[in-house]
Amino acid sequence: MTVSRHEIPARDTGHSVTVGWDRVRQTFFAVIEDSSRPTNEKIVGWAGGGLKEIDTVEVLAEGLKPYADLTEEMALTLILDQQEGR
Repeated sequence: MTVSRHEIPARDTGHSVTVGWDRVRQTFFAVIEDSSRPTNEKIVGWAGGGLKEIDTVEVLAEGLKPYADLTEEMALTLILDQQEGR
């Protein structure tokens, strides 16, 4: 597997937030989707699409603050994903 994906609770119930580790790009990432929008417009936020764009879970957590809280448990899961090359 080249990408780990985990859904975390969003602040807004109309949003879904997915976080993960992309082994190929060597970056953590987050995708925020709005379920009320048409299919081709659901993604309202994306971070970590570039090579080595987000290199720590702390940076990821800071960027997520308007949308979701990255729990300590999920942060550790993401670090393990990174270390194990998931």
